[in-house]
Amino acid sequence: MQKGFDVRFDTTRNIPAIVALERYAFIGRYLCENPLKRIHPAEAQALRQANLAIALIYEDSPKTSAYFTSARGAQDAARAIQQAQNLGAGAGTAIYFTVDYDASANDVAEPISLYFHAVASAVRNDVNGFVMGVYGSGMTCTALHANKLVDYTWLAQSTKWRGYDLKKQWSIIQGSSGEVCSLSVDTDTLNSETFGPVQFRESTA
Repeated sequence: MQKGFDVRFDTTRNIPAIVALERYAFIGRYLCENPLKRIHPAEAQALRQANLAIALIYEDSPKTSAYFTSARGAQDAARAIQQAQNLGAGAGTAIYFTVDYDASANDVAEPISLYFHAVASAVRNDVNGFVMGVYGSGMTCTALHANKLVDYTWLAQSTKWRGYDLKKQWSIIQGSSGEVCSLSVDTDTLNSETFGPVQFRESTA
């Protein structure tokens, strides 16, 4: 299984060392409001030139049920679409929207589903052809995938969160935290044939 990691910091200066390890095939990077956490076009192109696939994660502060509303979903989708487009991402690129807490069944059934309905409507109707992913607990991922609100699932590392099960066919499984080439990261394992990495438009070649 291919290995990767997700990281909140610009990786550009670390790319030569990462490549030299010959261990990682993909890197998860963020779309968000915070410019210090967000991936920018120059980093995306540097990763592309190094043949490191990019998994896009959208995350601001989705840590309680209060975050999840239809209005917030529409807002986050618009920002994610614009930022992904700015990177040169094209059709088939997945954006993983995060649910970064152990959501209850009621939270998933109501506010979180309302949020994802709004996000999915915007993403799937956009001309760029992006596709939907979710990062969260096993229960969250299972429910949203079953309701066809997402195409890809990224299982969070927290083993005590609801629905954690390594035997299921998640797209990506997050592992332990650690350090790679002086970067604080969470390790990841690809668990399916594809996970929707950034597909660059020809005009950004």
